[in-house]
Amino acid sequence: MMQRQGAIFDYGLLHMELPSALFILVVFVVTMILLNLLLFKPVVRTIEGRAQILNQGTDRLDEIEKTLSDAQASYDLKQAKLVEEISSNFQAAMTAAAQEAAKLTDAAKQISDDQLASANAEIDSQSQAAIEEGKSLARDLAGMIQTKVLNG
Repeated sequence: MMQRQGAIFDYGLLHMELPSALFILVVFVVTMILLNLLLFKPVVRTIEGRAQILNQGTDRLDEIEKTLSDAQASYDLKQAKLVEEISSNFQAAMTAAAQEAAKLTDAAKQISDDQLASANAEIDSQSQAAIEEGKSLARDLAGMIQTKVLNG
């Protein structure tokens, strides 16, 4: 087999010459450059842009979660303080109400004791008056009986 002049590769039916190989190489390099400029770089930029948007969204979500957790902690603290204050106010009100009830009970007891003493004094005076009247009636009756017995 004889090699043709300018043939680099000879595979029987398929053979390449140096200008054909260089032309294929140039076309391949130009195609890769055009694909890189027109396809790969815009796709990569789009993907990077979306990744950046997702990162911004994630950062914003982290900020919102932190703000929410701070607000929840503040709410819990304020709620605990409010419950403590309400409990304190409730205890103070219950103590004041118990003291007021004790005062009212003592006042009512004093009034009832006074009325009872007054009623006892009145009963005693009426009892004394009834005894005196009974003695007087008994004397009068004894005098009448004596008069009847003596008169006849």
